[in-house]
Formats: sequence, C-alpha cells, structure tokens
Amino acid sequence: GASAFTADAQEVFYVSALFFSAPVFAGRYFLAMARTDAGLLVLMRPASTFEKWLLALLVVAVGYPLAFSVAFELVNVPAWLMARASAASQFAAMASGATEQALAMSPHAPDKFGLFMPWDLGVEEARVIPAVFLWLLGMQGFSVLGSLYFHRMPFIKTILAAFALVIALAMLAALVGGSPEAVFTFWDTDNQLSAGNALVAALFWFGVPMLLWVAAFFALQERELHR
Repeated sequence: GASAFTADAQEVFYVSALFFSAPVFAGRYFLAMARTDAGLLVLMRPASTFEKWLLALLVVAVGYPLAFSVAFELVNVPAWLMARASAASQFAAMASGATEQALAMSPHAPDKFGLFMPWDLGVEEARVIPAVFLWLLGMQGFSVLGSLYFHRMPFIKTILAAFALVIALAMLAALVGGSPEAVFTFWDTDNQLSAGNALVAALFWFGVPMLLWVAAFFALQERELHR
C-alpha cells in the first residue's frame, strides 16, 4: 500500500538494503582470486599491492554507496510518486467528514509522504552519519578480508566467521559485564562517558574498521607473494 512509501519507510528500506548489499559487494570484489585462472590475472595486473588495495577501498567504501544511492532514487522516485498520489486521493476522500486530529493522525496525511534523499538529512540524522559510515566501513572491511583470507569458498566462510565473531563478542560482553550502550552513547552530544569509556568507544569506532582494512591489505599482499 501507499504507507510502504512514507518518508520513514523509505529511509528504513534504504538503510536496510545498503547494509545488506554493501558487504556482499565488498566480499565479491576480490572473488575472482578464488579461481586459479582468474586469480592469476587479477594478481598480475600492472599495479602495486597498495594501489590494488587503495582502489578496492575507494570502489567499495565510496563508489558503491554513491552508486547505490543513485540507483535507489531512480527506483524509489516513481514508486513514491504513485504512492503519494494514491495517499492524497484517500486523504481527500476522508477530509470532508473528519476532525483535524483524525486528519493529522491519518496514515495518508501529506506531510508523511516526503521524498527521502540520503544526502538531504536533518540535524538528528546527520549527527549519526559518522557512526553509520564507520559501521558500514567495518562490515565492508571484514568482507574484503574474508574474501582474501579464505582461499576456498571465501563467501560462505566469511559469513560463518561473521556469525562466530558476533557470538564470541556477545559472550565476552556478558562475561565482563560490558554494555553496548556505552559504545553507542559515544555519539551523543551530551554523553556522560568517563574518559576511559570514551577512549574505548573511540578505539572501537575508528580502530576496528581501520584494523580490518589494514588486515585486508596484508592478506592481499600475502596473495601477491604466493601467486
């Protein structure tokens, strides 16, 4: 129905699709290396290991989200226009006999059908953009690392490794009494974190993605040395 294309629904679908597809794309960037013939061609390209790694970082972390955003809007805009027109007709049909409160609470109210644009965010949304970007960057780095580290069935093994890592981190947090809230509170403008907790949170948000991509560089270098 039309309610599936409210501004909030569009945002949820955009974020969900991006977080699902971006790691998949990242994991397939070096997938040719899993095949002996194609892998040799990739490794023998006239570029250094750092250049190949840097190109992967730019394509995966910058190019894909931009291309995804454009593709999303190309598909989203026509569907949103039809949903908005349908909602407007239903809203007009009930407008004559409804109270102002009922009109404001209607799921077909015009103010609920704004067009979601990833690059046109409010203050609250813009505040969490660094956290979203770093989280996505870490997931992409993990996917690239897995595709390079595992020589056989890298895609499946990377997914299994991700599940194992999530379970291990959950168990560790339970054992040490850690709270994930402290990590996410780091981005609140009025957070009350101690200096130690703030340092740990900063190391998590900035250090983990960086370490994953650095590890991916060394995994690529290892492939280069054993080609």
